[in-house]
Parts: sequence; C-alpha cells; structure tokens
Amino acid sequence: MTTLLKNLIFALGLAIILWLGYTLFVQEDEAVLDSQNGMVRDDVERETQEFLNRLQHIKTLDISNTLFTDSRFNALTDNRQEVIDEPTGRQNPFAPAASAASFE
Repeated sequence: MTTLLKNLIFALGLAIILWLGYTLFVQEDEAVLDSQNGMVRDDVERETQEFLNRLQHIKTLDISNTLFTDSRFNALTDNRQEVIDEPTGRQNPFAPAASAASFE
C-alpha cells in the first residue's frame, strides 16, 4: 500500500469514529434535554400563572392607613435599651486557657 492510500484510509476511519461519537453522545443528550424542556416549560407556565394570580390578589387588597392616626398607636412609647459593647473572645483563641487572663 502506498502512503497516500494509508493516509486516506486513516482519515476515513477517523471521520467515521468522530461521526459515531457525535451521533451516540451529543445527539442523545440533546434528545434528553428536549424531552425535559417540555416538563420545564410546563413548570414555568404553572409558576408564572400562580405568580400572576397572587399579584392580582395583592392588587385587590385595600390597605388603610388609619392605624397611624389612631391615638393608641401614637401613645406607644419606645422601650429600646442601648446595647453596651463588651469584650469578647481572647487575643489568641488557640493559646492555653491559663494564659488568657486579659480580654481585648
């Protein structure tokens, strides 16, 4: 066999192997994705419809601001207490406990 014929046979064999690999692995994955896309589209449509229903329900709510003009609301007092900073931890948390006499 001549070198040219050997190269042609090698190129043809390589092309066949590449084509088989493409058809077996890549196209099969695309088919699986297509069958799942139908389910995903159904889920998306259902969730979108649910969102639109909830949005419509929220738009129908009538929120009154009379609470803020009520005398009981205005009589509420602020009972917050200031939080005092306290030292936490040790300077070196990996040191033995006996050497951790001071906090910073």
